[in-house]
Amino acid sequence: MNRTRRFSAFVAALLLSACSHAPPPGSQLAMLNALSSALDVQYHACVPLGWNPVAVAGTYYPGYVASLQNYEETWDAIWRGSIAVSDIAKPRVRAVYDVLNHLVKAGLLTRKHTALTYDYYLTYKALPYYYDTSLFGNNRGDMQYLCYSKIVPERVVWVENKSRPSDWSGPAQWYQASFTWTAGPSAAWARDPFLREHSIMLPPLRSPTTAKMFYIDKTWHVVKIYDKTWMMPRVSDAAAWKAAASE
Repeated sequence: MNRTRRFSAFVAALLLSACSHAPPPGSQLAMLNALSSALDVQYHACVPLGWNPVAVAGTYYPGYVASLQNYEETWDAIWRGSIAVSDIAKPRVRAVYDVLNHLVKAGLLTRKHTALTYDYYLTYKALPYYYDTSLFGNNRGDMQYLCYSKIVPERVVWVENKSRPSDWSGPAQWYQASFTWTAGPSAAWARDPFLREHSIMLPPLRSPTTAKMFYIDKTWHVVKIYDKTWMMPRVSDAAAWKAAASE
């Protein structure tokens, strides 16, 4: 009898503990709103800005880079690129040159031609699309892009409790949530087939994707997102960059 009572008390304690950490009512909608807000700057489809990717094992490593810092001016430009006229014939340079010129046609860059160089600068139109950080680990190396679509969360599929991280001392409740997403509308400048062929897809690449989140003071916060891949970017069309990689 005592053994039965002890077992019942143990089960009751487990149930009480589980209930105390259960997400509050309406959490899935609140979590979806938090995901939508956090991922509003989580870019998905992007064009490499001033460099060419060399495709390998489903992802890439950076090849030729034309980007540089503009130390000649009092205030540095957000981005500046320069290509030597004498290098244009090289496939890896030509690939970057062609992409930059298509971005000029789209109104995202301006170009200055001197006897020795082609110099490129961002326009104000390009500023909303410029990306060189890695907010949720989707841009390792902080490569520079102009991005034309974002991730749009659709639905929270499931939620489960997670243990509090060892380096966290606050009262927050931690969870893991799976959510489906789709790529948002593309910017008008990305209608150019050439730019789409030379795009890179930043992770996550699969839906549904998992988010690590915590809840405190009636507010949800997104800490991390990840899918079942290595969370590495994917070249949209490896053949488009093949000539650049063969040099």
